[in-house]
Amino acid sequence: MIRKGWKRAGLALGALLLAVLVGCQAVGGFSLDDMILKQLDVKSSESSGTFEIALDWDDAALAQEEPKVAAAIEWFRKIQVRIDRSASDEDGNAYVSGALALSKGEIPFTLQTDKDTVLLDVAGAKRPLVLDMSFDGMMPGLGGTGGENSGAFEDAILKLVREAGSYLVGHLPNPPTVKVDLLASEPIRGVPTDVTKVHAELNGKELGELIPAYLDALVKDEAGLRQLLGSIVKWAAELPPELQEAFGMEAEDWAPTEQELNETVQEILDSFKEAQEELAAAKKDESWNDIFNEGIQFKTDLYVDRSMHIRKTNSELTLSAELFKDSGIPLKGVTIRSSEEIWNVNGDVSVPAIQKPFNAYDLEDLVELKPFQAVKLFDENSVIYQLLKKDLQIDDQEFLLSPDWGVPYVETEDGDVYLPIRETIEQLGGQFLEYDPATKGIRFYDEATRQTLELKVGSANLLVNDKPVAWTNAVEGVDGLAYAEADDLLGTLHAKYSVVEDEYGDYLVVSRDL
Repeated sequence: MIRKGWKRAGLALGALLLAVLVGCQAVGGFSLDDMILKQLDVKSSESSGTFEIALDWDDAALAQEEPKVAAAIEWFRKIQVRIDRSASDEDGNAYVSGALALSKGEIPFTLQTDKDTVLLDVAGAKRPLVLDMSFDGMMPGLGGTGGENSGAFEDAILKLVREAGSYLVGHLPNPPTVKVDLLASEPIRGVPTDVTKVHAELNGKELGELIPAYLDALVKDEAGLRQLLGSIVKWAAELPPELQEAFGMEAEDWAPTEQELNETVQEILDSFKEAQEELAAAKKDESWNDIFNEGIQFKTDLYVDRSMHIRKTNSELTLSAELFKDSGIPLKGVTIRSSEEIWNVNGDVSVPAIQKPFNAYDLEDLVELKPFQAVKLFDENSVIYQLLKKDLQIDDQEFLLSPDWGVPYVETEDGDVYLPIRETIEQLGGQFLEYDPATKGIRFYDEATRQTLELKVGSANLLVNDKPVAWTNAVEGVDGLAYAEADDLLGTLHAKYSVVEDEYGDYLVVSRDL
């Protein structure tokens, strides 16, 4: 019987092998395999580039959408992440400055990382975001300092990738169109550089043919798989105990017997064969051609220097309208482009130290935020505020009440609708403050409108931010809960409601436009 931990590691490896699809065989004496693996040697570098998604919307279909939806889509005709400068040093520190450029404006940002911290500062944000990325923060319970464990963890992962790299890329077929040209000079950041240009093209139909070819190659190389697993066993056995624990394994999980190793090899091969059978069945289904067809077109140019380091890239992926015909998305096509220039490879790269502001948010702060609170993190004159509040309207609120779901609403014989006060305010992001048994007074706070409500069961008089207000109807007690007439309560909260009757029953929709 295969030990549980070793079996889990082997099956995870099988999934990883199936996830990679890049050409790697030598072309014209130029080893694409060596080029890919050489990138693991990069310790420091600087770069700039762009990643762009151009969306070709069906304007006729968009005209049928609600104005709110159409206004939001106008932001997303083109989405571009522009990196003006990216720098990483040999100590693992990195700095990135750039902007998220949308159709109606751009949002500059800077991102800094070291082994312990990520600092993100977005233009228009009143405070930056800080994430704890220390090893102890990510893997609590291990001894030692975060910096020491982090470095050991990264070194262990890199060594594993090196061990597995040749096998992972060694069986991958080249795309049908691949060409290698030796260029005397290509400008990289304005500096003429001797490079080799690798040009490749692939369409969706060809991709669908490469996947089974890749599986065929894996199934036929049992010896290579066995050698890879042996390398992983050796790598794991040499890990410090605390890192073995970090990977979720006991020491004996990483010391399989020969029988266990044989069984694991066979299980992985069987999973490959099963995938082959599933692919063969899938290719007979008409949906295969909907996915893997010539409506997908990919082409790329890689410029590689004499040290086999990639120094420049240009890539483009196009998706035709045919791919979106049954999606319900009004798109006529999508084009994805990326480009990058890389310099100072393994050179002396300067990365500024992180200066953590005392008022920075951490991830826990953001996770707890409600949408209307998140909008308030940004300056009202900023592009991101315009996007989130004015066009996406992420702070708008809506919830449902039904006699059949949770706390119900009540409809009187006269047709008046009464809402549970606490449930309504809490669904809108407010909170119950206190109940005074002596006076039967109840206090609530509605954060979105910054209002404190003080009311009593049996009375139509209340205080809103300490100012007297008279409702049309008194607050009623129903089954131990305080209810208010819908127009009274929602009028004070700047909300509204509607009653819906459909196949799911009768329910009430409460909404608020902030």
